[in-house]
Amino acid sequence: MKAMKKLLALVMALALCLSLGVCAMADSTDLTTTGGFTKVYVDATGNTLTTVPVGDVLTFTVTATSAPSAYLEDSTLNDALGLLKVNGTALSGTNGTATTNVTVSQQSQTISLTENNPTVAGNYYYTITETSTTAQGVTISSATIYILMKVSYDNDRNLTTTIYSTNRTSDSGSEMVTDKAYQIKNVYSLGTLEVKKTINGDMADTSDMFLVAVTFTSTKPVLSAISYTTSNITTDQTLTYNSQSITVDVEGSIAAYSTDSSSGWTYDSATGTYTATITVAVTNSTTVTFSNIPDGVTYSVQEYDYTSGTINDDNYGYKTASYSVTDTQATPTVGSDNKSGTIDGAGTDTVTITNEKQSTTETGVSLESLPYVLVLVAVLALGAVLIVRKRRVED
Repeated sequence: MKAMKKLLALVMALALCLSLGVCAMADSTDLTTTGGFTKVYVDATGNTLTTVPVGDVLTFTVTATSAPSAYLEDSTLNDALGLLKVNGTALSGTNGTATTNVTVSQQSQTISLTENNPTVAGNYYYTITETSTTAQGVTISSATIYILMKVSYDNDRNLTTTIYSTNRTSDSGSEMVTDKAYQIKNVYSLGTLEVKKTINGDMADTSDMFLVAVTFTSTKPVLSAISYTTSNITTDQTLTYNSQSITVDVEGSIAAYSTDSSSGWTYDSATGTYTATITVAVTNSTTVTFSNIPDGVTYSVQEYDYTSGTINDDNYGYKTASYSVTDTQATPTVGSDNKSGTIDGAGTDTVTITNEKQSTTETGVSLESLPYVLVLVAVLALGAVLIVRKRRVED
């Protein structure tokens, strides 16, 4: 008789367990206590970044995959969406799927998951995936967050809710298994551009300063600053170009895009592109290094024109500048003009500008000795004429 009572108690306990959905969750991650799942930015090797695209708007797709049969008697999976809140906002969608946006404000950002007054006990399952990003250089995460919202009765018969991370989409299977990856990681690829200067020629002054405009273009907002430093020039420069004084900094940054006047970028609605231009000063052996340029940003380097005047003029009289570009990526993306390209991943592009001021002409005659050469030619010509006349007279 006692054995029968124990067996009956076990059967009743099992039936209650199944009906309330309280079994097999010991290994699941409790997102109610952790506050939800987190969103972080990493580099291509998985290291956490200190530079993040603040203001990036991430879109997540949330799908209700399963709900208790008792709930589905009078409701649908689409209704079950409304029982889950993301960052305090109840979901609303169609066919059991909804989208929600999260604006990034810091590196490790918690995206909260809370209940919205469920009235039927049981297990509610959801999946969360990332579908889009607004920032240049950010790769959408391929991870899927599996969510279990467990609604059960406490000892006083009050409904309580706990939200877990799992790897299950429904109650099928023998037990719950923890999903270890309840952290969404986005790769934020940031590259580098170097602008180098070489001055050649026997009439060149290697201390001459040149102004160079570097233009960046992006199809999405650049939401972190691009910084730059200059080698072998230690102080800010005020240079005269075409009778105009231009002051440039040896180091600084292009501010992240924003809609106010503090932005270093302008948006062209006609082309749908964002553009920023910075002018730097270079001299012989200078390297200007631009860092934290998001993947996919294009660049163009253009030196001011220093070909006017003569070779005897200070800082002018140079030949047209020549350019060369190198790209460290396996598949380089450089322009045919050798002074433009596209930042790919975390590599380094290098544009070298060469200026030449040479006293030797293409014929090999020194311009400094040219007047003397002309006099010599004239003397020889006159001598030849005299010799010819003398021979005619003797004949």
